[in-house]
Amino acid sequence: MEKAIVKIDAVLPETAEKVSFYLLTDAHILKSYPEEKVRADIKKMLKEVKTELPMAITQLIPQYGFVDQPEKIDYGNTIVEVNIPYCLHLPNGTELDVSTPEKNLQARVICGKIWTTQAAGSSPVDIYAEDRTLYFNNGDVITPKLPVESTLGWQLQFTGKNVEKIKDGNGYLRFTKLQVLLKTEYGKEQLEDKEHLDKISSEIREKVVEVVNYFLDVYRYITKEEFVERLGSIDITNIYLYEHNFGVYPITMNIQSAVMNRSRQEKDRMKEMLANGEKPPLYELLFLNAQSSFSKRMFTLSLVSSFQALEIFLENFLIQKYTEQGIAQLDIEAKLNRIWKTKERLKDLLKEVTGHSLLENKILWDQWCTEYDQVRNEVIHRGKEIDQLETEKTLKLNQDIITWIKSIS
Repeated sequence: MEKAIVKIDAVLPETAEKVSFYLLTDAHILKSYPEEKVRADIKKMLKEVKTELPMAITQLIPQYGFVDQPEKIDYGNTIVEVNIPYCLHLPNGTELDVSTPEKNLQARVICGKIWTTQAAGSSPVDIYAEDRTLYFNNGDVITPKLPVESTLGWQLQFTGKNVEKIKDGNGYLRFTKLQVLLKTEYGKEQLEDKEHLDKISSEIREKVVEVVNYFLDVYRYITKEEFVERLGSIDITNIYLYEHNFGVYPITMNIQSAVMNRSRQEKDRMKEMLANGEKPPLYELLFLNAQSSFSKRMFTLSLVSSFQALEIFLENFLIQKYTEQGIAQLDIEAKLNRIWKTKERLKDLLKEVTGHSLLENKILWDQWCTEYDQVRNEVIHRGKEIDQLETEKTLKLNQDIITWIKSIS
């Protein structure tokens, strides 16, 4: 079907900036409409367009308390309920004491598997064996209605009994509800102050994220279920402090105004790359992997991907520059095999091909060398754990070096 692109030149009322908008439509529809109607429809459409994000909601914290206070828990004084998008196959009610000495954090985790309404009528039987995994008998699946209705969402809408999706990371048929028990030391007056309450909620969330991700790491290691990955954020459904009969439902919204479309420039660049078989630069993809791992709090993987991205960019850059100088490919390979350390390449080889060395940017050089010697080597060669701030700093330094190299070439 023939397509038409309508260009709309507009002026933003807030800033008086001139902006071009575009509308991709069917050509035959455009031809069949009178120009006045097309203009009127476009004017109406533009009322629904914003060039800046108009709305974002991250969290709501409604409060509650019990008239008849429940019995106190036998561990700590605070209970936090968390929904996990994986079904962790442990008996309901399993209690696990968690200790992370490096964070000075202790907690107890109580596990529960939940069947969703998509698996209504599934069995509550919860038996386990000494040395093998057990499965439900009499599984039943009702396939989606065909053809598939797109408005029902991206997942195929099927239901079943005593079944689960293979390697499910979305909790479609089953998910895990955890109770995390902690010891906290907050006063009543702090809880009643909104500013303090926001801070308290964030502090508790940070502790629970640490506990849950440590638990997921151990579960993943023991079961070898590789798809069970660390979570960058978690859905806490309830926090209750027994000492003060004070609870909150910290609803994590993370909702914003929907994106209408990316820019024409991005769309055209995608079209060009795909038509020409042009691959995205590997180092760019690795940096995106590093950022994704960082968001999931997989800090070691994030750091490794970041350094790998820098090293790949640097090697390809040197090969390109040596080639432009007319040096034979075998000679280039021999030189790079002989001088393989990233430090030496940044210090010496860059100067050979550009006339500049990273030593010229002393602040960046010193900061990066410190991270390389004290962080990278400790993490990669000795398995040292790295925290969020150190990872974030390292990612930025590696990206800054690439930006600097591009600026001198």
